[in-house]
Amino acid sequence: MSSLPATVKEPDLPLPAIRCLTKSQAATYLGIGVTLLELLHVPGVKLGRRCVYDVVDLDAWFADYK
Repeated sequence: MSSLPATVKEPDLPLPAIRCLTKSQAATYLGIGVTLLELLHVPGVKLGRRCVYDVVDLDAWFADYK
């Protein structure tokens, strides 16, 4: 039977980049105001009562909008 130390340290892994943004963050990411973001009907993802914006979806929407 092998015994491992009680405190085995996990390797430090970098955290992934933030993918979901709030309405305010999404507007800043696109370089527009929150009001215009709502008027343009930029696609968001509903999580309960919250609406978040996926960076991948924002990039795809912007490419189509151009």
